[in-house]
Amino acid sequence: MDTIIEKVMLLQNVVFFADIPTDQLSFLANIAEVRTYNKDDVLFKENEPSDALYIIGNGIVNLFYKEQLIREVAENEAVGALGFFDQKPRIYTAKCKNSCTTLVFDSMLFFDLLEDRVQITHHLLRYFVTELRNAITANGITGKYA
Repeated sequence: MDTIIEKVMLLQNVVFFADIPTDQLSFLANIAEVRTYNKDDVLFKENEPSDALYIIGNGIVNLFYKEQLIREVAENEAVGALGFFDQKPRIYTAKCKNSCTTLVFDSMLFFDLLEDRVQITHHLLRYFVTELRNAITANGITGKYA
């Protein structure tokens, strides 16, 4: 996963990047750093600043809330997206279940890129609004966003 092409191929499989055109994904791939972790390495801890987004290339990451396992995250999934996008502290701890390779986006680089790449921003907004719409309709149409 060292080349831009390999990074783009991974990003195409991540749900909130999937509809972004390949040429635009290459800009994202260019700022993504490949990091490798060993079993039991911690990506981040509960309440830490959300300064990075992790995309799992291979391996499994366990998510813990107050030391209780709540979910396993595997290949082609993002870890830390909520805090990354809303810039709030981490709500859980992410720990590698086995050796893992990730693409890591630094929040400052990512949001600087979005300022220059409106097409990427547009696709991300459309994805998140679609998710919000699906959540609202699945739970009944109520609230100020209906």
